[in-house]
Amino acid sequence: MDLLSPLGSITSHSMFGGFGLFSDKTVFAFVAKERLCIRANESQKKVFEKRGFQPFSYTKRTGRVVTSYYILPNDVLKDRNQVLQLAKCALNDSQNRGLSKRLSFPVKLRVLPNFQASTERMLRKAGIDSVECLYRVGAANAFLAIRASHNVPVKLELLWILEGAIQGVHWSVVSDQRRNELIHLIETV
Repeated sequence: MDLLSPLGSITSHSMFGGFGLFSDKTVFAFVAKERLCIRANESQKKVFEKRGFQPFSYTKRTGRVVTSYYILPNDVLKDRNQVLQLAKCALNDSQNRGLSKRLSFPVKLRVLPNFQASTERMLRKAGIDSVECLYRVGAANAFLAIRASHNVPVKLELLWILEGAIQGVHWSVVSDQRRNELIHLIETV
């Protein structure tokens, strides 16, 4: 993380079996199995693939997941300036994507951060069938609607997942203050 300190205050949170690297709540890289992986947009993916960088992937119960993060080879890691340049590009792109996400609604629920197919199914069963509807009702009301429409206990982590999706961030970076506000909202109903 010292290597990336010129990018500002870097924090880390668990993600993909490793830990994500964030600058001001914006994820731009992560470390897994002691390998630094940099987030890539569509044009960067082509450049990374031409240079032989491999995308990070992992296995879930449903199969193999290939991420938009590329593993930096050892020869690149030896060049501090190159690593900083790649990280800076990834951070700028992530910040720009975050801004554009906040300015427009994604079309499908499943493309929201933190969401899996099961999250989308739970929301639909609870009567929340669009991103716009989720943004309108908010995380607390969506959580309560899911809890009311399902016969199984719903974990509190789902509340953070919903809030993270609305904020456009990984659920683990939802602030403690906001978590407490959400808990208060669901307890007062």
